[in-house]
Amino acid sequence: MDLQRRGAIWRGWVGSWQVAGVAALVVAVAAAGCRKSVDARTATPRAAAKAFATAMSTGDAEVIGQVSTGDDASLRVLAASAALNAAYAKLERAAADRFGDPKAVISVGRGSDHYAKMLTDLDAAPEAVKDDQASVGTGMRKIYLKKVGTAWRVDRSMHVPPGDVDAHVAMVRAMTNAYDGVRAGLAAGAYESADAAKAAFMGKTMEAVMSVSPPPATAPAATPPAVATAPASRPGLPAATTGPTP
Repeated sequence: MDLQRRGAIWRGWVGSWQVAGVAALVVAVAAAGCRKSVDARTATPRAAAKAFATAMSTGDAEVIGQVSTGDDASLRVLAASAALNAAYAKLERAAADRFGDPKAVISVGRGSDHYAKMLTDLDAAPEAVKDDQASVGTGMRKIYLKKVGTAWRVDRSMHVPPGDVDAHVAMVRAMTNAYDGVRAGLAAGAYESADAAKAAFMGKTMEAVMSVSPPPATAPAATPPAVATAPASRPGLPAATTGPTP
């Protein structure tokens, strides 16, 4: 093989190695950046609490899973609740865009999404840390965390209601669909007035509740009480009733 040909092959190999090396470097930098982003969100209890509250308010189920710990059932509940919060926020904006004041359409306040309210004061909220347990906030606006390895993660078991998980998720999803339905109607101009939109809101939310609520129990048919009898005073005589003696 002549020198010119060997030189071309050598340059080709070197070029391939350089391309592969650059590609590997790009992948490594990107991976490091991703790890840094995830680590930053769980580096401290306050950082994890803020990431969790933001995700709960905006409906980001993926982030909820990344910054919290617990079983699959608790994740299902929180993901459904986060979707409900996001649907409510979108409905508020749609009602404001259409009729100016969302309260003209939405007859109930956004009481369930206390995570949105938490975000306003999480930076200054008190933080308590003891061993691998921590909390940020006070009262109903407190977020509970535990340390998993080197990361602080929200303890999902402390942020889900007790009871039947499937029933709770079904109810929350039904309400989410109701909110989305009213929002779609607002966007399509289906309601000529705020009162019409409010009536639709009330109707759809009531339908959502009824669709997952168990039917009322049917009471058994009333039967007349049996007449109590006393044993006969002597053998051969009919039993005497307990009613008054004439």
